Amino acid sequence: LEHTVSLRETLPRLRAMWSSQLELGLSVEAKVRRMVGRDEGTTQSRSRFGWITPDLVACGDGRPGARSGRVVAVYGNSFAKRLGEAIESVAPDVVVCQVTAPLATQSWAFAAWQEAHDRIDADVDVFTVTSGRVLYTASMSPMVHLAQPYVYFNPRYRLDSERLTRIDPVIQTLEDLRIALYSDATLWRRQRQQLADHDPFFDPFVFDASVFDRLALTCIARRVRSKLTRHRASRRVLGRSGFRDESEEIGLIRAMIGEFARVSRECQRTPIVCLVSLLGHGTRLQRAVEEVVHSENVPTVSSHEICPPNDASCFFGENGHFTRSKDIEIARAVLSLADRHRTLS
Repeated sequence: LEHTVSLRETLPRLRAMWSSQLELGLSVEAKVRRMVGRDEGTTQSRSRFGWITPDLVACGDGRPGARSGRVVAVYGNSFAKRLGEAIESVAPDVVVCQVTAPLATQSWAFAAWQEAHDRIDADVDVFTVTSGRVLYTASMSPMVHLAQPYVYFNPRYRLDSERLTRIDPVIQTLEDLRIALYSDATLWRRQRQQLADHDPFFDPFVFDASVFDRLALTCIARRVRSKLTRHRASRRVLGRSGFRDESEEIGLIRAMIGEFARVSRECQRTPIVCLVSLLGHGTRLQRAVEEVVHSENVPTVSSHEICPPNDASCFFGENGHFTRSKDIEIARAVLSLADRHRTLS
């Protein structure tokens, strides 16, 4: 009897686990349609994150660059968001403007900086670069990566004779996406073709919906294909000794750091680059960008000096972020570096 009761309790859990695993293998298009409904009431809240629009900026007092205190603008992903929150907690007189998105790549952060920096009267611009997102620098959206549940797009950057060029996405707002999904199929096809032409992670088998979407074998095959695509990209960008100097992604990030520093200085601000090394990633990121950091004389805070990438106690196990105390230490390092460069009085 005890075994029968135990089995009855276990089977629903197993079914739920199996169902959730299959959900991960649904096509990108099917997932997007589940997240984005025909109106706001049928659209999941996370679909609203990450769109590079004028209302992207979130400042401490609600106004971009309000002069109620010293102003620090922080650009990047969730690590940047946590950094901004830590700066606010240790320096209440500082107005922090956060320009961030979940799973943001360096391309997203750079595009957001281009969009927002003219509207923020900042003393300090902080551009975060995360070792775990380097791989996706040439990607136009987290939606093309099967397990990443966000639907925004960002520009695709390329290097032309060492100068950055930019290809803007066809779909630039949530409303554009809703129209593409439910009113204008041509718009969706144009965006899909742009991804096929410019995003190295695009795979039609993974992306396109089909009548076989919910078959277990199809879902499993998609997950395998998605992992293989990521593995190939990883081998292209990452070698045994670190990031490959010749990879497009590293070239783009170096160019972004250089332009970010030059333009921020032209605007009479202090540019600070915050390098974020994840658990187990060593100093590969620092080594990859040290040449441009030195040649452009960019003030830099590197997390590996505060949170050794081989010390698991510095990180939250469930999400890979730094512990709160380490966020605070990094925030203090950023403020101290800004003080040394005579931007924050």
